[in-house]
Amino acid sequence: MSHAGGAQGRGRRFSRPKRREPSLPVEKRVEMFILRNSRNGYFTKFSTITTKFNITEAETWNLVGMLLSAGNLESIHDPTSGEMKIFEVGKKYEILNTGRRRRIEEKEEGRGGRQGEDGRRGGHPRGGKRTQGGGREEGARKGGRRPGGHKENRGSTEGQQHGAHGSADGARRPQSN
Repeated sequence: MSHAGGAQGRGRRFSRPKRREPSLPVEKRVEMFILRNSRNGYFTKFSTITTKFNITEAETWNLVGMLLSAGNLESIHDPTSGEMKIFEVGKKYEILNTGRRRRIEEKEEGRGGRQGEDGRRGGHPRGGKRTQGGGREEGARKGGRRPGGHKENRGSTEGQQHGAHGSADGARRPQSN
């Protein structure tokens, strides 16, 4: 009996499991990942390998040591965090320059690199309006006060002459009325 969904599975779309290629060893997958990141302008952090490939830190150290000693990968340490960054041999300055360009572009976008509704650059996305409390008015610029705020009245001439911290010699003098 031959019908569309027969035992042979000709009519079914997912009747047999497809043969998969044998999976690559972790060493090869990690190396390919690092090389791909380098070609795309990124360093690969040591902690990323541990997390992404679900291997222990000790296994990661062994693996990274083996890859570095093979000679087609290099590493540096991040100056702020101290974390190891791995990359393809000869790509260090290219990746650094790419990262610098990326940061500059992000900074420009955040600083008004977008166009406002009126089509001018540098405008706020909602047509030049600022959100409530986002900007300061002209009167509030001096002294760091908020709009509508009032300066304290110190009450004595001494307080106004020497500031709120007392007299010029550092000792507080009692006020006389």
